[in-house]
Amino acid sequence: MDRIPCEIEYENFDGEVSTRVIHPYFLEPRPESRTIYVYAHDAKTSSMRWFRVDRIRKVRDVRIGGTYSVPESFDITDVTRSSWGIWQAGDELQEVVLHFQPEAVARARETVWHPGASLSDLPGGGVAMRLSVASEIEMRHWVLGWGAQVEVIAPDSLRDHVAASMREGARMYDKQVSPG
Repeated sequence: MDRIPCEIEYENFDGEVSTRVIHPYFLEPRPESRTIYVYAHDAKTSSMRWFRVDRIRKVRDVRIGGTYSVPESFDITDVTRSSWGIWQAGDELQEVVLHFQPEAVARARETVWHPGASLSDLPGGGVAMRLSVASEIEMRHWVLGWGAQVEVIAPDSLRDHVAASMREGARMYDKQVSPG
């Protein structure tokens, strides 16, 4: 709130800890992971990045450099336009196509899942969702949460991941597939 730069000790996904100075611009709660991300300018890399708050080990304000200001042109909606959650687009967006079964149509239609998503009716009562995202990897757990109520049509990487996960789940639960 006071726009004071923070020196943080940050532990990345691989467990490596680094010290860096950040200028926070935006906080994003992520309910599916029960954490909060901070979108900030990182002085170490001279770039904007996301940091998971629960991976910040220490924080110290560094008033020596004074305060900072967020540019008036900053718009978090522009930053996350192609994100499923927080991932930002690289050079190319991925086209995702999902087919929801008829029993999932009401739930699929009741929420705006992504600002660029479009829904269209399918023969037999289902619905197709099309959207372009920075990375399908961020969607994987969400898609798996629909179980057999959704079929991934594209991209192949998401379809393959969901298929492999569902096969493994079937082996764990189905005695005919995996005798115990």
